[in-house]
This record gives sequence, structure tokens and C-alpha cells, in this order.
Amino acid sequence: MGFRSSFGRLTHIPAAGSTADGVDFKDKFVDNWSETIRQIWRLTAAAKLSRLNLLILITSLNDLRIAASKLQNCYAISSIAITTKATACGYPTITERLIALGPLINEICTISGVPGLSLGVSYKGETIHRVNYGYKDVEKQQPPDSDTAYGIGSITKCFTATAISQLIGDNKLEFSTSIKDILPDFESSDATVTQQTTVIDLLTHRVGLATSNSWWYGAEGDLLLKNQTISTFGDLKPTGSFRAQFDYSNCGLSYEDYLQKSIFGPLELTRTTAAHDCISSDSIAKPYTVLDDGSFHLLPRPQAQDGTIMGPAQGILSTVNDLLKYSNSLLQALSDEKASPLKNVKSQLSGHIFTSKSILESSYALGFFRHQLPGAITGTGINGAFVKNLPVITPRGDARLVISHFGSLAEYTSFLAFLPEIDSSLVVLTNSIGWADPSAWIGHIIVEALVDTPNPVDILKYVKEAAENHKNSYPKLQKTFDEARSNDTKSSPAEEYVAFQGLDSQVWDLTHYENDTFHRLSSRDEQAKRARFTYPFSPGLFKIIFNRNSEGHVDSLCWPQDASIPADEQCFSKVEMADGNYGVQKIVQAGGSFEASFKVMF
Repeated sequence: MGFRSSFGRLTHIPAAGSTADGVDFKDKFVDNWSETIRQIWRLTAAAKLSRLNLLILITSLNDLRIAASKLQNCYAISSIAITTKATACGYPTITERLIALGPLINEICTISGVPGLSLGVSYKGETIHRVNYGYKDVEKQQPPDSDTAYGIGSITKCFTATAISQLIGDNKLEFSTSIKDILPDFESSDATVTQQTTVIDLLTHRVGLATSNSWWYGAEGDLLLKNQTISTFGDLKPTGSFRAQFDYSNCGLSYEDYLQKSIFGPLELTRTTAAHDCISSDSIAKPYTVLDDGSFHLLPRPQAQDGTIMGPAQGILSTVNDLLKYSNSLLQALSDEKASPLKNVKSQLSGHIFTSKSILESSYALGFFRHQLPGAITGTGINGAFVKNLPVITPRGDARLVISHFGSLAEYTSFLAFLPEIDSSLVVLTNSIGWADPSAWIGHIIVEALVDTPNPVDILKYVKEAAENHKNSYPKLQKTFDEARSNDTKSSPAEEYVAFQGLDSQVWDLTHYENDTFHRLSSRDEQAKRARFTYPFSPGLFKIIFNRNSEGHVDSLCWPQDASIPADEQCFSKVEMADGNYGVQKIVQAGGSFEASFKVMF
């Protein structure tokens, strides 16, 4: 499928009274520029220029008209490049580099399986580049625009951290406030976590508990019920020391409507919301997954939003235009907080815990990652799992710090970043869970353009490697399963294993693996069609291990979905239900060892 960009291209307009000479308009990116073109056309004809090379670089019609009027004094030259008064600030050079990325972005979308994409870049508070590719609705062939809403996944955490910072600025909360003081029912199996966990501990993912992401997110996008949040959190056991390491996790608590009052309204983010019904469905990019044959399969809209367990972690819909406003507001507040409605921004954007061992900074702020260049900025998402080495960005000048966050849902990927030293930000939004994370790859090359890297990487090499390894991950996992199983074992009659939980959306076909172990490993396509993340990190995620008591009866099962915890400590016991059927209840989970490295499941 081809991709189409939103900027216009107009070439070789014949000059008045001549068929040989003309005007070249190269890669225009200007809104409502027809009147300006007519003015410049008249001036060109009056000046009798043999050729005019016109490069329009930003959307300020007023500045363009001022520049156009100066043509009347340029009779003596035969080639004129018209920009705006922003030329002195370096806009043309940056914008030319961004425009030149168009074909490369197109190819990344094709390789990675992206039906639609919207991106935008700002510089010194002004939007200098916006481009849209492909379709927000594949079936109707409808293209997106910069006001099309996408699910932004974990970029929601940025807004949540900003909201908490607002509460602290209003003296209604402190970063050091105990969670137990806010939520009296907050209990962890670890007494230290229960008594000492604070607001900043949750915002920086340093509580030291198991991630256990598969408990809250099921097939078809079904979520754990909100009223089970606190009790489920209480079952998470330590996998590391409290406040000693960074373990990326998703832990939604209370959200309500505070964002609208404290952030969306003051910043005029008119198409950003955690209440999905507030945006017309026609304005939302439909979510898709790419199948192994390259076709797109329509998925249900994400359920995470206001009022659900994952609302504060990944429930927001937003647009390129709104996210640029948000990032620009953060940059403005970083330099002059008194003039901004946002508060405590310096605290939010400062590093609070290291995410990896490195001489150069690699840390986590409140809702944002911090990367010091030269370095990689794509390792905090899924791409690091599918390439041997991550691409490194080397800046030409003094732009050394990249503050960013990725977003991954089973239906969307996204990337938001800003560079404080050059007052620039960027947004990339896609409407599919493709092969690896294309939004991060595109974010990488945009940052390269912004810092004018002298050594741009061959990004397609990484894109192809990641896409190929992602496609092959399921066949490789199947091979691992086959090689590890004992082929001379048999299962018992099926009725020995049967219990009913009554949630049809979570039913999977089980295949006998060995002894009393079954698996639900299916093709990547089947997983994708059921809105599952198609990242098979742990073989245990697909195994169900049935256990027998001393009398030989099956009385429990283990689902070793969290690789950081021993399988026999992730178990459910069999209980008789009121209707006479059997079900399972309460996981028995205990602490285990954890490799001290940063791993993100999604």
C-alpha cells in the first residue's frame, strides 16, 4: 500500500508571456498559501525574472507576504530563494532536513506494517513540520490529519505526572506523601512497600515489585476490573530491593476528571481526553494490527480510559497538534514557570532513578525518560528486543539531552520527545501494532535531523532487522517448545483439568505439551487478531501447568507468565463454586530473583 503525505507539491509554473521560463515550487509545507502564491506570481512576472526558486518553509503567511513584497527590489538577480524572517533562527536548514526524511519515513511505514501515521515537529514554540501518511481508516481509504486522535499508550504517564505536579503546586499533595495515607486499603505483601511507598515511588517505577503485566490485560483488550486493582497490587511480590532499581510497570489507581481542569483546559488541548466518547469516532484513527502477509486487521478500540484500571497509565487519546502544544508548554515552563499554567516542571523532568549503567545519563524522570547524547533513544520501547545493537545518535552541536516517552498499545504506537537545549519537540503517532515499533525508529531519524548529526545511521538496516526478528519470533518460540518437551508423556482425561471462570473472551485452545502441562501457543496472526501484544518474551506466558495433591487429584494450576518469579510461585488453587462447578482463586506468588537490567514488556 502506498502512503501519501499532506504537504503539497507544485512544480514549473510557466512565467507570464513565456513557455520556457518558470517557477519551481519545491516541497511546499504551507497552510492556505494560494493567495501568497498569487502575489509572488504577479511580482515575478513584473520583475521579468527568468527563473524563481521558491522554498516556502513554515506556515506564517504574514511573514511570507512581507518577504514576497521585497521581490519588487530584486530585478537584478535571476534566482531568488524566499523564506521568512525565521531564516536567521535556522528554520530553513532544519525544515529542509525534515522534508528530506519523507521517502525514508514512507519506507519505514511499509517495512514495519503501518496503515497510518501522523507526525509533527516544533522549533522555538512554532510548528515547523507536519506530515500525515497512509490511512486512518483503511477500509474507506481516509487519510489522517494533524487533528486525528490516536491512542497514545504510555505517553499517558507523562500527563499523569504533570497532573500530580499540579496538585503539588496547589499544596494538595507532596511527592513524599505516603500512598497509604491517600489509599487506606493500599496493602502489599511486602511491609516495606506498604508503609514506605510514596507518590514519587510510583511515578518513577522504583517500588521493586513484579510487573505481571499479563494479569491486567487480556485477549480482546479486556482489562482487570477496577475494583480488583488494590487487591491485585497487594499480591505482587518483590523482585528487587525497594527503591534500588527501575522496573517499568503499569499501575493505575485514581484518575477522575482532574486532567481536564488542570491541563487540557488551560493548554487548550481540545482533542485530548481520557474519556473516549468525548471525541467523534470519525476523528479517531481506527486501530489495526499487521498480519504476517502484510494485510491489516481491524481491532476493537482500547478499553483503557478514564474509569478503568489502566486509565492513568495508558488511557489517553490525543493528536499531533495537541501533543506539540503540551510539549511546548513543558519547554516554556522549564525556562519560565511563572508564565506557565504548569507547575513543578523542573521536578517532573529531572532524573530520579537510573535506567541503565552508563557513563552518559540514562535515567527516568516523572513520566519521561532522559537520554544524553551521543547515545541511543530507542531502547526504552520494544525495539531493543529485536535488534542486536541500538542505533546511536551523535549531535553536531550542543543538543545533548533528549527527554522522551514511547507509547505502545495492542492497537497504536507513539513517540513524544523534546530537546530543551534547542527548544524543539516532536510527535509520532501510528494506528497499528506493527513489526517492532516504527514510531520510535521515525523518532530517531527526526532527532538526528534536529541535532544535525554528522553521522546519520542506516536506519533501514535496524528497521528491517527488527521487523524480520519480530516476524520470526513465534516460529522460533515454537521450535524452542518442541525441543524442550518430553515426547513420551501423555495427558490425563480432560475432565480432570476442567474448571470454569465464566469469561468467554479469555478462552484459548490448549494443546498438550508434556505430563500435566498444556500450552496455548498459537500463530502470531491469531494472537494479533485477538488484540494481544505479539511480543513472546517468556515461554511461560503460554504454558498452563496443572498440579496434583498427595491423592493424585488436580487441585491447582500455575501460569508462569512473569519470568522474574519461579513458576511454582504463580499458582491458583481449585475451588468449588456455588453452582457446583469448579473455578480457581487467588494467586500464590512470592519473591524471586530479578536480573538488574531494564526490560519493558510493552
